[in-house]
Amino acid sequence: MTVSCGTLQRLHLLQLVRNIISSRMAHAHAHHASHAVPENPGWSLLRLSALGRIGLAAGVVVLLWLATFAVIL
Repeated sequence: MTVSCGTLQRLHLLQLVRNIISSRMAHAHAHHASHAVPENPGWSLLRLSALGRIGLAAGVVVLLWLATFAVIL
């Protein structure tokens, strides 16, 4: 069976990628990041009320229409 150089390179690359993936998976437990909610989480769409989200969406729509008319006119 004859194996071309390109095939060997692809096999080597595949092995390299597998080693990198398995290395990251094996060491996934070693991180020390906190999963607790920070004291001041900042601004989030998820914490807006329904009315706030509708208002924000309406503002974005108005800005897009204004930009559209600015380009047309």
